[in-house]
Amino acid sequence: MKKYIHKKAVFAAVTILGIIGCTEFTEKIEDFNIGVTNAIFEQTATLELTDVHGNQQDIIDTDFTVVFSGADADKLVSEAGEFAITENDGFIQLSVNPNKSVGVKELNFDVTVSGGSYKTATYAVKIADTISKVTLPMLNEAKTLGLERKSNSTSLTNDATTSIVTMETSKEKSLTSTKISIPVGTKFMDANGAAVTGSNLTTNIKNIGPFGLVLDTEIDLEHMEVFDQNSNKITNKTLSLIGYTTIDISLDGKKITKSTTPVTVSIGVENNIYNLETGATFKIGDSYPIYKNDQTTNNWTFYQNGTVVKDNTNGMLRIEFTTTEMVRFGAGALTAKTANKSLANDCTSSNQTKDDQTFLRGGFGGSSVIAPGGNGTVTFGGVFSPSAQVTFTLTGESVSSATLAKTQNDGINPQVTQFLQRVTQFLQTLNITEFKDAVQLQVTKHVGSSTVSEDVEKEDICAGVDAVNAAAASIPDIKIDVSANCNDKTLVPDGIVLYVEKDDQTFKNVGTIKNGKLTLKGFELNKEYTFKIMYQGQSYVNKWTFDSATFKIENFNIPASVCNKLGF
Repeated sequence: MKKYIHKKAVFAAVTILGIIGCTEFTEKIEDFNIGVTNAIFEQTATLELTDVHGNQQDIIDTDFTVVFSGADADKLVSEAGEFAITENDGFIQLSVNPNKSVGVKELNFDVTVSGGSYKTATYAVKIADTISKVTLPMLNEAKTLGLERKSNSTSLTNDATTSIVTMETSKEKSLTSTKISIPVGTKFMDANGAAVTGSNLTTNIKNIGPFGLVLDTEIDLEHMEVFDQNSNKITNKTLSLIGYTTIDISLDGKKITKSTTPVTVSIGVENNIYNLETGATFKIGDSYPIYKNDQTTNNWTFYQNGTVVKDNTNGMLRIEFTTTEMVRFGAGALTAKTANKSLANDCTSSNQTKDDQTFLRGGFGGSSVIAPGGNGTVTFGGVFSPSAQVTFTLTGESVSSATLAKTQNDGINPQVTQFLQRVTQFLQTLNITEFKDAVQLQVTKHVGSSTVSEDVEKEDICAGVDAVNAAAASIPDIKIDVSANCNDKTLVPDGIVLYVEKDDQTFKNVGTIKNGKLTLKGFELNKEYTFKIMYQGQSYVNKWTFDSATFKIENFNIPASVCNKLGF
């Protein structure tokens, strides 16, 4: 039976217009101070898009398209109860259609987000609470360190190349580059080995260098399955990649997976990148393993050894090999696995919170020290060699926002970049996004040719946790009680997502008002804050100053269109 929306169940400022199947309101509002006796939407969620480089303004300036699919996608509507769901300033507000789902349940769906220079990403989302908040990190490829692409279009005659096709990615943002050379007379085949005919050959190569591995989302370094040349699974070692190359070729739009003649592929490396097989930096004549990946699984299989040669064009060293397969290739070596550590027992601070314990229990490998930081950053530093290190900085208040800075001295070790990716993925899976003061996590790894030594000082870890909690304790929680004016009538809002403006003029989600009430954490007294709500793609702003830890607000802004719709 279809539900009708009663005026007593109105969510002030949201969810009132365009409710599914609602053609009339069946009750009049007589009470001046209306209370919410029944919620239209028992389950809501907010999806937040975050820029992994920390440039949240880029998110705001981009028009994103969102597409929902999967098991429970048909149960989702916007905050206004409409089927069309859009993104607004990096936020996607969802409600669960009461005509298709009653009560609070676990719902699973996929959301695909695309727009601008951001990499199209599909996320599996689960919501199981009355109010859910989910962060979706988005990668701006135009600003990603360690990632370069190159495209080329070539005309064929009689389905074959008539000249050498050579192309190379730029090194502007990466420590490595990819160069391929397709010989004259080369023809192409599909996955079944059948000849592919056509006249327009399109070649795309993607190069991911050491730092690109930290942020790249196409492969999962933490859960790689590695196999030797005989397809035997390797379980006692880790594949540490310098980077990888993806070769995608199509002929008149038909996918190519093989060539009739070998294509020369080379991965250019700086002479300060370590050869993990020798324990020294690369030199001409070195042999280095090449692994292949079919782009559909997380399996990496030894393919052949490449040879380090000198590029006579630019003097760069290149790991060179030939192939007739158009897949993904990674240059890397097998290294000893680093045991994960659980740090939970290292800290028994009396004021340690549950979230702090979860943070420490994460069990990511390598040495780690937590110390108080500042300026809204979380920093990861990794020693690549005795005098070279990388600093990985998470900027702002969300651990999923990140910027990568690098310093190059005498060597880059791919084991460390791989470790940084693991830490990043770990943090992004946690719901720890609001440290009152920023936390600085300094990661130190001393790396030899194939081993990693670790050193952790538990006192430093506990001191960091204490510092975070002490800072949090100095700022009181503010309990707000919100009511709203609607043409001289008072409404109590329910189900409204509230956002606050940050120092960089972007907004963050600070919670959902339920029955007119919300507890705000980390706000100072006697300081003016700019808040907003969003409804049907429009923003409505109010400025509030809290003069006590209990704050009653009676002038919450309700859009005039909502008041008019209700007949006030």
